[in-house]
Amino acid sequence: MRMRFVLVPLVMVLAGLAAVQAQDTPAITALDYYQIQQLNARYSHGLDSGDGELFASVFTPDGVLIDEAGRTTTGRSALTALPSATAAKGPTNLSHFDVNLVVDAVPGGAIAKSMVAIVAPSPGQPERVTKGGQYWDDLVRTPQGWRIKRRTFLVTGTPHPDTQPLATKMPTFAAASPRETALGLTVADYADIYELYGRYAWAYDKTPDEGRMFGDLFTDDGMLVDAEGKATVGRDNLMEMVMRKGALKVTTLLANIMLDVTPSGVSAKAYLMRRNIPQAPQVNYDEPGGMFFDRLVKTPAGWRFRARLLVAPHGPAPDAIPTGTVGVTHARQAPGSERLSPDDRAQIQHLYARYAHGIESAADNGQLYASVFTPDAEFRTAGDYERGGVVGIPALIKQYAFTPDGKPKPIRLGHETWNVFADAAPWGAVARAYFNAGYYIDTLVKTPNGWRFKYKNWRRDYAAPAPAPAPATPPPPAQTLR
Repeated sequence: MRMRFVLVPLVMVLAGLAAVQAQDTPAITALDYYQIQQLNARYSHGLDSGDGELFASVFTPDGVLIDEAGRTTTGRSALTALPSATAAKGPTNLSHFDVNLVVDAVPGGAIAKSMVAIVAPSPGQPERVTKGGQYWDDLVRTPQGWRIKRRTFLVTGTPHPDTQPLATKMPTFAAASPRETALGLTVADYADIYELYGRYAWAYDKTPDEGRMFGDLFTDDGMLVDAEGKATVGRDNLMEMVMRKGALKVTTLLANIMLDVTPSGVSAKAYLMRRNIPQAPQVNYDEPGGMFFDRLVKTPAGWRFRARLLVAPHGPAPDAIPTGTVGVTHARQAPGSERLSPDDRAQIQHLYARYAHGIESAADNGQLYASVFTPDAEFRTAGDYERGGVVGIPALIKQYAFTPDGKPKPIRLGHETWNVFADAAPWGAVARAYFNAGYYIDTLVKTPNGWRFKYKNWRRDYAAPAPAPAPATPPPPAQTLR
């Protein structure tokens, strides 16, 4: 009797503690995920342009930033002053390309990690990505929305810290209210807009469907102005332009999509990175391609580009974005998107981000990496199509996320993925993303625990080696005079 008297209160106390912890750890929704992406975009735009107010606005009033050398900047005043001290700044300066955001709920808020490629040019050298790393963040939800309480920048090569472990069980987002907004946009708005940018890169580089995919991203009177000032107006002309250009290798990488609601739709800015894939065996390299200044409108078929103006790095920011005359479009739905909900599309973005962090870190003996696959998943790379891929989670961990000492890898930047978008399919979804000198075309299934990779396929986009020069024609044999 005495034992039961002791155990019952103990069980009640433990249950109460678990309930309190669950209350302190509200689930992350897809709308939260998109809002945190907007924090990262505003961080980069503020830092690179020298806009201290924009930069500091993503932090709490007592927010902390710790740089790669361990130097700490604390509080609104110090953070506001920081961007003006950078060597390169201006409205179209592009230095920090932030991708692959992962978020986990924790008591009191959330932890987040993202990968950043940094353009840090040397005097007299062309601007290229020369360094990178990861941001490790502590986030809190405030009355004004999510804010960064503490951000630590870990440069590549830094030993992997033991703090802030990501959950090795792939989290699912809680359902977001379709009417709830963050920064004036619903979860459906964000899902449509981020997908629009992912599709743009693929449609511009690969020109599928005789240019129709590219044209369908614009209103019927949509406009694209390139960095030389040449304007192409109208869907049919945009289709012709992209077909005349021809298919490219993986080239267009988009990041830091910053959205602001306007009376007529959305004003957006996005960083363009250009990936250069030279002939083998040379390695690819990335360089800033410019800043897109965009006007987006919501049509019966979803969000579309009304106008896109590309400004070269360090060029003058436009006073206004020219647009067409009508701003309408026929109801051309994105392929398959009618069967993928906004929550589905956010979770698929998150899946790719966790894949990148899992393979780079090998955290928890590869369990973080394993969490994005089905138990019988298969992964094929460019050379596997004849000999077969790697099948099953144990084999995947051994091949891609194994370290002999069982410890996480140092901080790295090498498996970041760009331009994710997905189409519904009878079995679930087909998703695409750029990686390295190629791209993924993946088969995804929706399990009781969320979306997972069933078949992952990476296709190389390397240029073929230059042909060997033809041997010189040997001179005719000398004739002997007799």
